[in-house]
Amino acid sequence: QFIKFFQTKGKKQFKIWLSRYGQYEVLIKTILKEHELPEELMFLAMIESGFNSKAYSRANASGMWQFIYSTGKKYGLERTWYVDERRDPVKATHAACTYLKDMYKEFDNWYLALSAYNAGSGRIHRAIRLHQTSDFWQLHSLPKETRNYLPYFLSAAIIGSSPEEYGFTIPKVASFSYDEVKLEKSADLAVLARAAGIKMRSLRRYNPELRQSATPNKSGYVLKLPKGTKSKFTAQYNALPESQRFAPQYTVHRVRRNESLWTISRKYGVSIHDLASVNKIRNRHKIKIGQKLTIPIRGSKAALASAQSTGPSGHLKKVYTVKRGDTLGHIAQNYNTRARNIRRWNGLRYGGVIYPGQKLVLWVKQG
Repeated sequence: QFIKFFQTKGKKQFKIWLSRYGQYEVLIKTILKEHELPEELMFLAMIESGFNSKAYSRANASGMWQFIYSTGKKYGLERTWYVDERRDPVKATHAACTYLKDMYKEFDNWYLALSAYNAGSGRIHRAIRLHQTSDFWQLHSLPKETRNYLPYFLSAAIIGSSPEEYGFTIPKVASFSYDEVKLEKSADLAVLARAAGIKMRSLRRYNPELRQSATPNKSGYVLKLPKGTKSKFTAQYNALPESQRFAPQYTVHRVRRNESLWTISRKYGVSIHDLASVNKIRNRHKIKIGQKLTIPIRGSKAALASAQSTGPSGHLKKVYTVKRGDTLGHIAQNYNTRARNIRRWNGLRYGGVIYPGQKLVLWVKQG
């Protein structure tokens, strides 16, 4: 049934999955072998996400292996202001291997272990008790999604193992191979990409776990770069002054009377979760007057400085002082540009306010 689906209605999607399969085959099979697991388990990532590291489900599962937050945390995957390691193809694959080994140890049966990966081990145990059998095909009380999950996986594995027999070919694509560099401090992604001689999109593809425009503000973050670019990156990056390499991504706020995490989060445009995470606050209802909070700020000073110093070709830089009653829309109209451009040039978030006396950088077309 599912093989026929992949050959007809699902053919276009399956072709996309096979192209990503070619990218990640060596990486994932190497990790599976390291964990002494069957290489066919690679197709689990195919049906979970289509090998898409940035896949996100309605159940809030993230990454190639579709971990929810609690399971990811249990298996060592961090989610902070800066990173979501569920999206890291290397770390998430190691975590998935450990999780699958735990499920197999619990059920001693791969069909049940894979079903538990989808539905949770508790639900599988309840179905086994209800039907008095550990035969997956007899567990009719399982949700339809879980009953279809195993045939879906088996169909993908059968086609993926011999694609030509079913009318598919695996396109020749570059394998996901990379160099690693260790960063001492937080660094702006635009600066890192320029130093490596690659586009920002490429840098993010190799490091999909990064959530912000800078790397984490802790020492020892390991950045992945396309294979063969490490030497060039090291030389270019080390030649930069410290002020250009470092990317401060936070400000400090002192708590005042009647303030809460909610009001502070609204003021700075960050989520309460990120605010609590950065400051290691367990009880979100308990902050003290005078307490200093680290506030993560979206965007980086390096990127803002770059946008303010080098505008579009054929444009002149103008510094505009905001007057009472001004809006970004009015200013944009007066200078023949768009409000989104002004926000980008000045590092302003959408919906943020401007105030009288504020200096804004504008790039005005010559002539």
